[in-house]
Amino acid sequence: MLSLSDTFDLENIIKTFKPTTRTEQVDTMSAKLALPIDSSDIAQVNAVKPSLSSIIDTVNNAVTAVFRQYLSNQFWKRSDSVQIYMNEGMSITTKWLHQKAVMRNIKNSQIDKKMMRIIIAKEGLSMLKSH
Repeated sequence: MLSLSDTFDLENIIKTFKPTTRTEQVDTMSAKLALPIDSSDIAQVNAVKPSLSSIIDTVNNAVTAVFRQYLSNQFWKRSDSVQIYMNEGMSITTKWLHQKAVMRNIKNSQIDKKMMRIIIAKEGLSMLKSH
């Protein structure tokens, strides 16, 4: 717990600080939320934890609602406009190799993990030799 003096100082800093970046806005939110936090309110606790690392939880609706209380509509509009690009995952060759290994390794609906690794290693070696 913060002392009364530290709490007063932090409140004054929060009041005078004018965040200009999204990260600064989340940092300010963290400070505002942490001061009067109700530790029995799971949504608040689960919001303050990621916000301390500048992470915004948009998966859990209850936690997102806490973020929405502290962050401006402009913040959300700017965040919604960000395009996120994700890799497709495994290449077609890797998917083929994995599927082939799985199909060769299924016995009684069980997969022998050691045998699976051996098959993948052999297939990988075979592919290296052929190139």
